[in-house]
This record gives sequence, C-alpha cells and structure tokens, in this order.
Amino acid sequence: MKEEDLDGGDSGTSPSVGHSEGNAKATNVTNSFRPRLQTKRKIERLRREIQTLGLELSGLQRGVGDFAARAPKRTATSRWKTIAARQLQQRQRAEHDNKVLKRMIAAQNMLAKSILNGRVRLRATAGGCAINSSPPQRFPRITI
Repeated sequence: MKEEDLDGGDSGTSPSVGHSEGNAKATNVTNSFRPRLQTKRKIERLRREIQTLGLELSGLQRGVGDFAARAPKRTATSRWKTIAARQLQQRQRAEHDNKVLKRMIAAQNMLAKSILNGRVRLRATAGGCAINSSPPQRFPRITI
C-alpha cells in the first residue's frame, strides 16, 4: 500500500481512487504551506512598506516635504491676496469712473449755465438801445 501511495496509485484496481488520494495529499501539503506563504508575503510587503516610509520620513526631515507642508498655507494666502487685489482694482476703476463722471457733470453744468446766461443777454440786447424798465426774464435754473 505504501508503494501505491508513492507511485500515485496506478497499480491498484481502482485508479481513480488512487488519484483522488494523491490529490488529497497534495492539497493537504499545499494547505499546510499556505498560511506560511501568506505570512511570508505579508512580512515582505511590510518590509517594503517600512523602507518606503523610511525614505519618505527622511525626505520630510531634510526639508523636501517642507514645500508640501507650506503649500496649503500658500494657497490660502494666495487666495485671499488674489481676492484683495481684484477688489482693489475694482475700487480703483470705480473711483476713476466717478471722477470722470463728476468732470462730465461739471462740464455739462457749465455749458447749461453759459447757455442760460447767453439767452438772458440776448433778450437784454434784443430790445435794442432802449432801456427796458422791466428786468430781463430769466429761465428756470437747472440743478443737477
């Protein structure tokens, strides 16, 4: 019987039984090694992870990671700076527009006054050389 097990069970009357016994033994052998292989693989994976984390730690301690540590602060700082710069530009543009509009209003006001004064003078001189006893009529003032 022991020889049959070693040969793979070919010499017996039921070769299929011998095969199944051989497969069962093979699976038993692989099943007994499987936990060892899994733990060995896990240990190797953890060793590689230790090495990569050690390299990352040394890089961070040297200052390579210093840039990454300051990056969120820079983005927050740059974000409010860009907002403030945009608001400053908008304010300066609005102030400039207000100055231009005030100049335009002043020019229109002066033009309106000169037109009104011209009309008053024209009426006063339209009467000719004769002196009118009635004061010249003034047009209503335009206030802006």
